[in-house]
Amino acid sequence: MSPTPASTNPSDAQKPRSELLAELQELRAQNAVLKDAGANKGNAEALRESEEKFREMAENIGEVFFSFTRDWKHTIYVSPAYEHIWGRPLEEVYGNPMAWLEGVHPDDRELPLAVVNRYIAGDFSGIDTVEFRVLRPDGTVRWILARTYPVRNDGGEMYRITGIAEDITERKLAEEKVAHVASFPELNPNPVIEVDYAGNVTYSNPSADRIYPDLRASGDHHALLRDITFGRGAGPGAGSLLVRDVEVNGRFYLESIIDMPERKVRRIYCIDITERKRAEEALKLTQFVVDNFRDSSIWLTRDGRIAYVNQETCRGLGYSREELLSMHISDIDPDYPPEKFRELWPEKQKGDYTHFESRHVAKDGRTFPVEVTSTYTIYGDNEYLITFDRDITERKRTEEALRSSQSMLKSVMGNVPLGIFWKDRSSTYLGCNEVFAKAVGLSSTEEIVGKTDYDLPWLPEEADSFRDYDFRIMENDEAEYHIVEQQREADGKISWVETNKVPLHDAWGKVVGILGTYEDITERKRTEKEREITVEFLSLVNQARSTQELIWKTASFFQKTSGCEAVGIRLREEDDYPYYEARGFRPEFIRKENLLCTRDAQGHVLRDKDGFPMLDCMCGNVITGRFDPAMPFFTAKGSFWTNSTTELLATTTEKHRLAKTRNVCNTEGYESFALISLRVGEERLGVLQLNDRRKGYFTLDQIQMWERLADYLAVALAKFQADEALKNAKTQAELYLDLMGHDINNLHQIALGYLELAREMPASEGRDEFLDKPVEVLQRSAQLIQNVRKLQKLREGGFTPEMIDVCNILADVQSEYRAEPGKTIRVNLGDHEKCFVSANGLLHDVFANLVDNAVKHTDDGTDITVSLDVMRDRGRPYYKVAVEDNGPGIPDDSKEMIFNRLHKGTAKGMGLGLYLVKSLVESYHGKVWVEDRVQGDHTKGARFVVILPAVEK
Repeated sequence: MSPTPASTNPSDAQKPRSELLAELQELRAQNAVLKDAGANKGNAEALRESEEKFREMAENIGEVFFSFTRDWKHTIYVSPAYEHIWGRPLEEVYGNPMAWLEGVHPDDRELPLAVVNRYIAGDFSGIDTVEFRVLRPDGTVRWILARTYPVRNDGGEMYRITGIAEDITERKLAEEKVAHVASFPELNPNPVIEVDYAGNVTYSNPSADRIYPDLRASGDHHALLRDITFGRGAGPGAGSLLVRDVEVNGRFYLESIIDMPERKVRRIYCIDITERKRAEEALKLTQFVVDNFRDSSIWLTRDGRIAYVNQETCRGLGYSREELLSMHISDIDPDYPPEKFRELWPEKQKGDYTHFESRHVAKDGRTFPVEVTSTYTIYGDNEYLITFDRDITERKRTEEALRSSQSMLKSVMGNVPLGIFWKDRSSTYLGCNEVFAKAVGLSSTEEIVGKTDYDLPWLPEEADSFRDYDFRIMENDEAEYHIVEQQREADGKISWVETNKVPLHDAWGKVVGILGTYEDITERKRTEKEREITVEFLSLVNQARSTQELIWKTASFFQKTSGCEAVGIRLREEDDYPYYEARGFRPEFIRKENLLCTRDAQGHVLRDKDGFPMLDCMCGNVITGRFDPAMPFFTAKGSFWTNSTTELLATTTEKHRLAKTRNVCNTEGYESFALISLRVGEERLGVLQLNDRRKGYFTLDQIQMWERLADYLAVALAKFQADEALKNAKTQAELYLDLMGHDINNLHQIALGYLELAREMPASEGRDEFLDKPVEVLQRSAQLIQNVRKLQKLREGGFTPEMIDVCNILADVQSEYRAEPGKTIRVNLGDHEKCFVSANGLLHDVFANLVDNAVKHTDDGTDITVSLDVMRDRGRPYYKVAVEDNGPGIPDDSKEMIFNRLHKGTAKGMGLGLYLVKSLVESYHGKVWVEDRVQGDHTKGARFVVILPAVEK
């Protein structure tokens, strides 16, 4: 395996050591899983990143991190700290997985060996913690605390042993020291104190009296003795031990508290650990600097070929990574020709870190000095010499103390994920870190010197606000924290930042400037905003009481919240997905784009091999789930979006777009365009459409938020549609029951009455009339049953929509009723012809019923006129057909009722005809109503009006 670069994560330095150790164990487990998962590209990349993180952390901690196979026959990894603690070469553990046991003190080998044997025997029941001594080759002894953990894969199988070995020698020595001096309290240079169970000091040695003369008077209120009791009264038992750290007036003590119940006292042995505490703090700071330092790193093979370089190496030498990987170390370091490097290799195999200075030659011929730290390692089956090379040009020019200070400051500020800056008393910049320089568009941090906020990309009002804060803080000599504000950065992006500012002082305490840090909280603000939007949207959805109200409110919400010029929502109607609601589009746009189904020359809907209708354009892609997530204009959930339809059409083909696109949105000038599917499981309900003429209007975060809201909308929509379908089914069942129990029964009773009268009459001309009446009644009953069947078939979707010419239908109806005695029926088509709507063969029944209704409800000599015209409603074209007569008319209080399923007028007819008309027209997405022929006077006749959406052939 080739070496991989170590990632730099500035936050690691701020984590407690316990958390870092836990991460090491998790990373080692992840690496093993990734290796087992196979060498596909995704796993290889994840493994590389995980290995980088693991090595960066494992090789910079003081503890030994180790990992062996489950049978302990092979060494997977042992961190470099092994050589420091065991005092033995690291390679011996890779050659013999049990070599570490040879360094364990002979008297202590039984404990760790028992742990190994338990794992080899297959017992992986828990975590083992043991303490033992290591006898180093130089004769010194170190105490070790080792914790061993089993590692399991995703299937729960244990296949790795890993753990941490920590040097606890100092702690052991401290405990021994406490035990040693316990018998000589008077001679102990540290405080020794006894306190009774009531908290009174009963004894203090001379050291305690000398250092803290107020100890006896203070009792257990003194800082040394505060909270030492195990509890008032009797202690927990003889010999019980409590060990803790305490701070008294800036000095730190390690207290060993022993309960002595036979004397009802507790003895406290204090060891001054102030210097150790200071050393630990210094060590933490040093560890932080080391973890976050960025140097050139080069991995060399045995023959001196370059196997790996980090980005700093590329930047420093001016070569690309590919160029460097084809070179020998002598190509960039003239001090190490091939023959010298071969001689050097055996020395490097000893495993010790070596430090020396050398020279590097950059691509442009520039030679600069470097400080090199190198070490030998085995990675996989290969040997490498790893070097960390630091450019020390500046150190050569300045004295050591100044260089060290500048290097540390630059490292810290260059790696913290915060913008850092400092200004003088006039709010003029004196310096900044790289995060800040990048945000304001500077190529280096030095360029900030001498600039003011008015020289940076901030808006004028932002610069005013920043300086107002500066002067107030310096004037009051008081820091201000968590200032949330906006700022425009160099790329034009408006970011939310949280700023902290503190005054800077000189050696005499005078305010001389200000130091500030800020964190980009744009993502946090975005999340908060999305939460607010989601709550508002769910409230809106929960308040809706019907599909129509839900869609109307939703369209308004999306238009207001997104700020888009136009918003549309398409919902499924039979095979197609026309606009249910559209805001901001031109009527001509709706006319062109309303229907999506692909049709043949006869206007029939084309279907795919599975019987689904074929849908055109990008809307069809999103609705049917036809998308390629590899294309940048599709999301992982199948939504489509672009910030420039012009650029999209210029750079892609229909093959890329997976459909033959109409490009009407682009023609209309819409550049930013998004389509978001409305689906519940596999049910395709429709699509949400967002359009705007501005380029670059959307972000992926916005689209993903709309997707989440669209999911909520789809669930609510599916619920409303299910409720409405249930209600319609109930209504239909009640209709059939009422018809069978009422209307048809009445008709049959009438027919029977006439037949009984005819049977008792002698044969005559009057008798024929009584026989004709039952026939007429039974014909009406048959027509009623036929209408019921049509309604049932309509409800069940038994009629397939097709392109119907209204002009031909009206001509057929006129021909059918032309011979009606005593009536004159005129059809006025104006100049219109080829007037197509999406309907079915029952469209004839609509107009036949209306004309028949006019014939039956008017007297002889009545004129009946049928007219055709074109109108627009909310920008959409409709055909308007009016059937009017000069008969007795319809009173206002009956105009709505006549379309009810069981309404009966004063004339002939059962009322179901107009109910059928209303049901059919609404199934064609049209409307029907009745009005006075002469406005305000219903006695002058009635006018029935039908409007149907126009479609192009």
